[in-house]
Amino acid sequence: MRRLSARTGAVAVVLGLLGTLGGCSVFGLAPESLSEGDVGGDRFPRDTGVEEMQTAVDDAAEGIRIIKGVVSVSSRLVQGERPDGLSPLPGQAPRGVTSWHATISVDLKPNVSDLGRLATEVEEVLSDASETVSTGGTLHVPADDRGPRATLSFIRTDRSNEIMPPGELASSLQLLRDIDGAMSAFASQGDPVAAVGVDDPSLWPDVAAQLRELSDLGFGALTAVSIDASTANTVSMGTGTATGQLNQLRIDATSPNAAFIPILAELARDDDVVRLSYTGAAPVSPASTESSLSPTPLHRPSLFVEVEGEVALERVTDVLTGVDDAVTAVPGVGRASFDVFSDIAGLAGERAGFVGLPLGSSAPADQPASTTGAGPLVLDSVDVDGRVYADRELVTNLLDAAGDAAGIRGTPDVGFAECAQGLGEHAEGEVIIPIFEVADGSDSTRSADAAYAVITAAWVASGYIPVSSPKPGLEQYSPADPLSPGAATIAIRASADGIRVYASSVCVVTAY
Repeated sequence: MRRLSARTGAVAVVLGLLGTLGGCSVFGLAPESLSEGDVGGDRFPRDTGVEEMQTAVDDAAEGIRIIKGVVSVSSRLVQGERPDGLSPLPGQAPRGVTSWHATISVDLKPNVSDLGRLATEVEEVLSDASETVSTGGTLHVPADDRGPRATLSFIRTDRSNEIMPPGELASSLQLLRDIDGAMSAFASQGDPVAAVGVDDPSLWPDVAAQLRELSDLGFGALTAVSIDASTANTVSMGTGTATGQLNQLRIDATSPNAAFIPILAELARDDDVVRLSYTGAAPVSPASTESSLSPTPLHRPSLFVEVEGEVALERVTDVLTGVDDAVTAVPGVGRASFDVFSDIAGLAGERAGFVGLPLGSSAPADQPASTTGAGPLVLDSVDVDGRVYADRELVTNLLDAAGDAAGIRGTPDVGFAECAQGLGEHAEGEVIIPIFEVADGSDSTRSADAAYAVITAAWVASGYIPVSSPKPGLEQYSPADPLSPGAATIAIRASADGIRVYASSVCVVTAY
């Protein structure tokens, strides 16, 4: 329809990110350095600009190497090929498009006290290099007084905006390092599923309980967390090599039921169980940031268990079909499916069904259609731009007014974004109100809780109505008329850095 002014905060136009990453083949390595004789040959034609890309990568590595807190830096430039999307002519092989990508690995000193600052500086260098060639990077944090070893990943493509501010990403990583029992931690700018490594599945219940005490769980880089336990006590989480089978439990703020986790942990520790993987959290993508106000789609959790022998196959199946609903039920989440398979050849070595139901039961009708929200609002093409611009101004005013009500303003980050399935666009934004700069713990009228209450009371007085929220810890409000100008949805939550407010206008599409 027209341009999209991408925001530089958590709201970003990342619809092409997954396709870009998923469409690449195995990369071939470029040489560590390129001499004049390397350029112009069959592998590196003179017009590819490889020297320019290599220079950009080398400069980026050198720029990171001098950042305070960095021990060492390594880099590589790799070449890949992806399909060009065109059908080949008869008798011809599928054609591909050559692409280049750079990766920079950074080792940090122990006990870096300002990881957020360091991450921000590294991300800026990666961003500059990405203007020449798509550049990603990883920060490797050693085990130290602040916690276990950890990895912070930056994923960048030519079409991605900043998905998660580096400072927030670093804070999320430190929250994971603070978990008792954590042996490693991982957080990524391009993936809202973080990971914690533990040395035994028996720790799953306690670690899950600690994670659910975090106010940030369910948002941003911690939209979901995978608790990984290797049978060899070695957890790679994409950054190393696990020498044993990996047992995984992916949770969000509500799923799976806390009472079900000990059962999963006991199964994972069974001598005849080779590996177990339970996905309780709904599928999420890099676009599913904390600023997204769309309800999380209802989903069916899934469990995969690999066992040895027929006896274990039947025993594990009996356990899963006999679990009581009170142990597994989670409001708004479908009954979990399971697939138990063994080393027995053919169908005789597999059992599939639904947790708590007899084998052979049909799929439960427990997944009502997810809410899609109001709208879209259909307007003539000449009116669309005016409405979206007006909505952006009203959303900005609302976020400023929230700060005024609290007694201190933040800096709103408001822009335009595509709606789901590309159906039009809308204005959306967020603000962090730094309430702790003015809150007085000894004065209840000037506390963070009081400011939170004043903000929501002002919305209700203006005609906004509390509605059910898609995420725990997030209060949501909508106007009586969802197609009215301004914010069609407002949400608020408390966080470690203040009061976070998100607002989104109705989607506007052009009538044809």
